[in-house]
Formats: sequence, C-alpha cells, structure tokens
Amino acid sequence: MLLKTLFPWVEKERQAYAARLDEHGRKATDYALKHFLDVLEWFRTVILQDAAVLFSKYPKCALWTHAPFNMPEFEAFAMSSIRILEQVEEEARRKLERLPETVATSMCGVVEAMEVRQNQDRNNLNTKLDYVQSLLLHQLGSRKGWASAPKSTGMCLLSSCFWSLNSIDSIVQIVYPSRPSSPVAPQSQYLVPASSPSQESISPVALSPPPDTPSPWPDAQSPHPTALSISTVAVGSELAKWPQDLHGLHSSFGTLSDCSHERTCQIDAIRLLKAKFGNRTQQHQYEWVKHGSWKLSDEWLPIYSLQSIGSLSLLEIWEEWTSGLNGCISVRELEENWAARWRRDVSGQKTEMSQ
Repeated sequence: MLLKTLFPWVEKERQAYAARLDEHGRKATDYALKHFLDVLEWFRTVILQDAAVLFSKYPKCALWTHAPFNMPEFEAFAMSSIRILEQVEEEARRKLERLPETVATSMCGVVEAMEVRQNQDRNNLNTKLDYVQSLLLHQLGSRKGWASAPKSTGMCLLSSCFWSLNSIDSIVQIVYPSRPSSPVAPQSQYLVPASSPSQESISPVALSPPPDTPSPWPDAQSPHPTALSISTVAVGSELAKWPQDLHGLHSSFGTLSDCSHERTCQIDAIRLLKAKFGNRTQQHQYEWVKHGSWKLSDEWLPIYSLQSIGSLSLLEIWEEWTSGLNGCISVRELEENWAARWRRDVSGQKTEMSQ
C-alpha cells in the first residue's frame, strides 16, 4: 500500500500504454516509457527504505509532515525496519569480534599440524641416517687389518666407497629405502678394501649386507668375496641411473646426464619413444641434443643413414619410407617426429631425400 502512494499515476500510465499497444500494435511500442515506469517503481522501494532510516535519525524534519510519510503505516514500517537493522548490525558486530579468535585458532591448528609433520619427517630421516651409519660402521669394523691400515688406505677407501654412488638417485635410494627410485645393481653398493695380511694394495669388493638383511649374492657369507672389476662397477653405476624397465635400451641411448632434472627429462623422452615406436626404438643409436631455444625442447635425435637409391629396388625404397627397413623407424616417421633435424645437415642425407 505504501509503495503505491509514491507516484500513484504509474499504474494508470501502464494501463494506457497497454491499451495503445492493443489498438495500434507494434507501431505504438515505446521502450523509453516502459523503462521509465520500471525505474519509478524501483524508486518507490529505495525511497521508502531510505526514508525509514532517516526518520529515526531526524524525526523533526519537515518532510515527515507530507504524505505518505505522515501516515501511521509509514511510522510502523519505519520502526520495524529500525529494529531489523539493529539486529543485523548487532549480529555482524558479534561475528566481527569473534573473527580474530577464530582465525587465530585456525592458524594455530595449521601451524601445529605442520610442526608435527615436520617432526615426523625429521625423525624418519634421522632413523634412516642412523641405519646408514651403522651399516657403514658394521662393514668397516668387520674387515681385518682396518685399524692397522695406513692413512692413504683410508683415503682410497673413501674414494672407492663413493665412486659407485655418482648419481643422486643411488644416494636417495639408500637414505630413503622405501622411496621408489631407479633400481641399483648389486655392483653399485659401497666398496671396501679386501683386507689380507699378504696384500698391501686395495682391491675394491662389494659390501655384504648386515646380518639381518637378505644377501643378493650366493657367496655373500664367504670370508673372501670376489673382487669386482672396474668396468663392471662402471656399468653398474651407469645402470643405476636407469629405471628397470628401460635397461634394455641402455645400449641405444648411452650415458644419461648426472643432473637429476635433465636425467628426468631424458628418461621421460625415452619412455615416449618406446611407447610410440616399440621395439624399433632399439634399432637406432640416439644423441641427446640441447637446442637452447624456448621454441624447441631438448630431445633424443636418432642416428639413421638413408640407403643408397642405386642399391634398393623400388619396393624397398617405398618400404624404407613407409614402414622402415630392417626393423628401423621409417623415414616418414623420422620426418614427422624430427623434421629435418635427424639429417643433421648432412649433404648426403639431403641428396637422397631430394631424389
């Protein structure tokens, strides 16, 4: 009722506009009038709400002597609106007062949870480090003649101990036994000198595991373990960088990077090539090429020489292009995956392709 006391002619104008539309059709359409009447109806609500707030602050204002503000209905509406606003403001004030306490409690809980987790991780790490230390002490103490060995022998021993652990993955695998990583071949364990009263030089041999650890060597209980050759240790140390499922591709790709990030990129790229080309991947040798450009990522580049046109039949030329000769990747796939990069700007390769 109070709404219609403001701009009371709005309803009559709407009815008149509707009648003109019925009589003249679309020619009588007046969007400006329609939207103007909509705005006036919106103003009704705004004016009454604001007037109710102002009525409590300025009760002696002359505006309240005019209709509809001098009506009993408006005074009752103003009083009820003031009570509702006071309740809302009081509730907001209480929530605001409790906000710092709530936030502080939440932050304390987060900090305490993080601290507990860090303590657990620290304890686990200390336990594993103690295990590694006790393992080394056990192995070093079990060798005869260690106490009487010269200082130079100790330096050689330390060099041998860390020689086979030249990759970060091997060290992490020892400190975190439960962490999945590249499998380490038995040859990549720590090395210690084979002590013997008749020996003055140091011969690197593999550490035997502690008494409660299953041994991977059949003759681990032998008092004189067999010495490992330097070439065997080098191969085992390199294979330690490789995942178990990719050991068969080691001969095709060669040595992986010592940088853990770059090695991860190399292994991911090898997995993609294996998934895409299958067993044909092993028929090539690859070179890790660093392009040094943001447009082109570092990649494994296959090595392949095109067969001479004169030595192939027309069918073999087509087979080399479509499916590949002798189990190799086809030339078409080389072009699709590496464009002209696989030819390495070799003039002979370009000549064969142009023919």
